[in-house]
Amino acid sequence: MSFLGVFYFWVSTVLLLAVVSWIIASIKIVGPSEMVVKVYFGNPVAVCDSGFRFVPWFFWLTYLVRYPKRIFNLEYKGIEVITMAAKYPDSGDVFYGATKINVDAAEYLNFPRPETPIESGETAHPLIKILRAGVPKDDKGLQTWTKESVEGAVRLAFGRITWKQAAEDMMAVSAKVEEIFKDGNNTLVKAGFRIPGIKLVVSKIVLPPKLEEALTKPEETRLEAEAAIKDAEAQAIDRLETILYAIARSEGVKIDVVHERVKNDKALQRELLDYAKNLHADIEKADRKAYFKLESSGSPLLDAIALWKQMTGGGQGNRGRGQGGNQDADDILNQDPSQLSGDDLAKYRDALRRQRGRRRD
Repeated sequence: MSFLGVFYFWVSTVLLLAVVSWIIASIKIVGPSEMVVKVYFGNPVAVCDSGFRFVPWFFWLTYLVRYPKRIFNLEYKGIEVITMAAKYPDSGDVFYGATKINVDAAEYLNFPRPETPIESGETAHPLIKILRAGVPKDDKGLQTWTKESVEGAVRLAFGRITWKQAAEDMMAVSAKVEEIFKDGNNTLVKAGFRIPGIKLVVSKIVLPPKLEEALTKPEETRLEAEAAIKDAEAQAIDRLETILYAIARSEGVKIDVVHERVKNDKALQRELLDYAKNLHADIEKADRKAYFKLESSGSPLLDAIALWKQMTGGGQGNRGRGQGGNQDADDILNQDPSQLSGDDLAKYRDALRRQRGRRRD
């Protein structure tokens, strides 16, 4: 082979290898979680989705700018806002002053996809606008870039409501914040973000400790009052059951028999319940070390047995003792009521009622 032929052969081979290498260098792979903007000589020309993309290689003058498809979740904590001084509700009589509170907010946004249409008046794809605006693509940089817009929307929204409204209806307040944030003059919208791709919500409102206590104190008081009532009812029922059990044991019958007797006698039900309440009050006084006169029987169970003697069929034994019809009230109260009957028992009950009346006074 002549020299010229050898020369042409090697030149052709080199050129072929160069072309193949150039083609290989010009083929780019865009991952499934990415989208790209093609930039030729510093000018963005197209937005492409995932897959193989051809970008003519020319050193560093042609390249791809990659953007993630994921939704960013950016949190902003401790935004200081000042609420409005006004009445709430508007027709109410309570005036709430301006108050400084702290607000936590969360922003959700994603970059426009390649299939996002170009709106009227636009000359380029919104992702190209975002590229030209220099919007960061990482979480930290994007949070810093949007921080001013987020805080501005939060402060503007809270500046139109009272702290009471903010604390009672956080969902409505969050809706107001988002409405302001998605306004057409918002920095993100101007940069190229689409309204469906941005969202701002209020995640937490932190009131000053005194206001927090003022909001929760009425509910705590109501719950404590309900708990006290339920506790008193439970204790009264428990002590009433003790009385009924003592009656059943003394008669040698089952507790169900006594229950049935009380169930069928409405007057007896009221009398037993009143007695149980008085007994509960006396025990509460004793727990608080209240003063009791020495002439009291000192045994609520004995008083209960005296009451039981009025029940139909109850207390048939131990009659005929204690004929103290001429004794005064103090002497009667010093006796065992289970040993009294007839007029003496009636006098005992009258003396006991008078003594309880004096204690109440």
